[in-house]
Amino acid sequence: MRFYSKYDLTGTGDGIQATPGGTYSHAISHVIDRKRVVEGCPWSFDKNILILNEVGATENPMQVDLNWCEFYVHIHDLPLSKMNLEIATHVGIKIGRFIGMEDDEAGRAWGASLRIRVALNVNNLLRRALKLRTTGGDEQVVHFTYERLPNFCYLCGRMGHIAKLSAARKQFQQTREKKGLEPPWTVCTLVEQVKFHRPILVFLSETKCKARRVDRLKEKLNYNGIGVDSHGKGGGLMLLWRKDIDVWLQSYSEHHIDTIVSSEEGKGPWRFSGFYGHPEVSKRRTLGIYCIGLAINLLELGFV
Repeated sequence: MRFYSKYDLTGTGDGIQATPGGTYSHAISHVIDRKRVVEGCPWSFDKNILILNEVGATENPMQVDLNWCEFYVHIHDLPLSKMNLEIATHVGIKIGRFIGMEDDEAGRAWGASLRIRVALNVNNLLRRALKLRTTGGDEQVVHFTYERLPNFCYLCGRMGHIAKLSAARKQFQQTREKKGLEPPWTVCTLVEQVKFHRPILVFLSETKCKARRVDRLKEKLNYNGIGVDSHGKGGGLMLLWRKDIDVWLQSYSEHHIDTIVSSEEGKGPWRFSGFYGHPEVSKRRTLGIYCIGLAINLLELGFV
């Protein structure tokens, strides 16, 4: 169900009238009230978005575009030198229609984030991040937060519905869980963070997927990796590493991956062991005994 409303702001009188298609026409006579309503977007009722659009005297109310709504968006992870109108305009165009930027009298923005006003198409998925390229060729990943968001789906990122109210969304979630690394935004965030920070190793637990899924993630990240199958709806491990280092697998189980990792030139190798505790408390003792044995083995091999 779409919870959109159309407001007739032509100033012909006060009142609300239902129109075909589940929309409404609302006439507001006073110009100050009309301005406050338009500038106060986004409006919502019970966390369901109300889309407003001004209707001119010569326009047909049934043909007014009700797909866009204005929001304040915060752009995070920008250096102070990039908090300017040029970057604000570029980002605003990428995610919707840029309207304006919050700045001081000198045209400068300060603080932890850059606040911009953007019209978003409510039929599109919400963007969580964007990769920017600087003049020097470096990549900068910025993240977004939205003010006064209405109900939206945490599975697909679309405004207008929530997963728990939709049987189709439940089916979608169950299908994705069988494939692992749920929800989809988790994979997107993982890829963004790994590409930005380029860590030597990435250890993942509770992947809820088969080991063969590591191949797909390796291609996205341009990393090497190994995986351990999940069992039922839980478990699953994955270890990824950059292609410029060497990793030798020593042992693995459904609760651990033990490796030796090559280091920079001129330095000796080092040990990496990733663990994931058993969900049943009574069986965690077994993993604890293994960890003690591994520590003794490391001391014997000269690892400190």
